[in-house]
Amino acid sequence: SVAVGFLHSFVNAAHERRAREVLEAELPGVPVSISSEVSPEMREWERFSTTAANAYVQPLMASYLTRLAGELTGIGMAAPVFLMLSGGGLTTIETACRFPIRLVESGPAGGAIFSAHVARECGLASVLSFDMGGTTAKVCLIDDFRPQTSRTFEVARVGRFRRGSGLPLRIPVIEMV
Repeated sequence: SVAVGFLHSFVNAAHERRAREVLEAELPGVPVSISSEVSPEMREWERFSTTAANAYVQPLMASYLTRLAGELTGIGMAAPVFLMLSGGGLTTIETACRFPIRLVESGPAGGAIFSAHVARECGLASVLSFDMGGTTAKVCLIDDFRPQTSRTFEVARVGRFRRGSGLPLRIPVIEMV
């Protein structure tokens, strides 16, 4: 995979699209991620690192998700398939294949969304959500019946709980510790 990024502006988004066209012509079949689509925001380092991370995981995730969709179709499943995003929304398999970085914390995000739903049903505006999986445990503050959100996230931290020691991503996420 290839990651392409320029400084953010409409003109540079056009340059990125043109760079993608050139790369796709020269490298047929190689996925190209461009920052104006992956992370169309300011903050150049985060924008670039998010695009590079997307390019890194894209071939593996696209292969897996395409195979999953084919197998589901093969057993006769006709219902649409949606995947949870790190920010709590839903996306299609096709979009997830292009932007797999947006799924990075989707499991714990689903737990926080469910906790917010249960909190609302119980009339509890402020709740501490705890989600324990096979390899991680996450805590999320549910405030006014909604989980806290952010536009930044770090992966691969060198210091386990030390902010700034990992690769910054600029995607919508549910804020968890």
